[in-house]
Amino acid sequence: MFARKQSTKAADVDLRFVSDAYWTPPGPAALIEVPPAMFMYAAPTISRMEVFASAVFEKTAAAPMGEFFFLVDREGNRTLAAYSHMDECSVPMWVDSIDLIVVARELRDQCRRDCWATEAYS
Repeated sequence: MFARKQSTKAADVDLRFVSDAYWTPPGPAALIEVPPAMFMYAAPTISRMEVFASAVFEKTAAAPMGEFFFLVDREGNRTLAAYSHMDECSVPMWVDSIDLIVVARELRDQCRRDCWATEAYS
């Protein structure tokens, strides 16, 4: 099972939110929670993938501002990731890593380039 201690490295600090939002670390999720768009990208390998999810919350709200979904393919040493918000989904992207912190950083940067809000007031 995937387990990761909370990082204290300076490179990982930028993933933590210090304003009005916080990011929950990736944890196991059910396949039914995954946005349907991800299935088109993962179809040939979906049976061997592990599902993880994470979310961004406002400190004053109970509902997430958005969710990150990760389909980890340990055999192929890569992860399919997407950001979802209110039934809309970013274009799923493959990242050549199974380290979810690395994948989350890549996905966040891609969402910024594509103008998807992945943090408060962005």
